[in-house]
Amino acid sequence: LKLELEVTSDDERTKLVPLLPRMRDAIIGYLADRTADELRGSEGLGRLKEAVLAKLQEIVPGRRIVNVYVTDFIVQ
Repeated sequence: LKLELEVTSDDERTKLVPLLPRMRDAIIGYLADRTADELRGSEGLGRLKEAVLAKLQEIVPGRRIVNVYVTDFIVQ
């Protein structure tokens, strides 16, 4: 899985760099509890993006992260 985050500005992106390990951990924790069937199809990806955005906004409050895009996705 590869995700891209849309942020409000380049300045905000710079501020997020120190939080990347915590953000990665939250995403991996979320994915560890999902099954392949839960992630399958466009609905599954939509739920994934919504859940990841919600988790990241808990870590980084204030709507600095605007959207999550899935740019690579493989289920084994």
